[in-house]
Amino acid sequence: MTTPEASASAPAPNSAQGSAPDSAQGGETTRFAPSPSGYLHLGHAFS
Repeated sequence: MTTPEASASAPAPNSAQGSAPDSAQGGETTRFAPSPSGYLHLGHAFS
């Protein structure tokens, strides 16, 4: 078994702090969630 201190050593790779390389420079980041229905079409723009 592991101790709680050892398991919380690194942030998750999809966290907001660890995955935004331009956040320090004040850059704007746009992210689209993965869509199970495939390609991007007009219906996805409204969701």
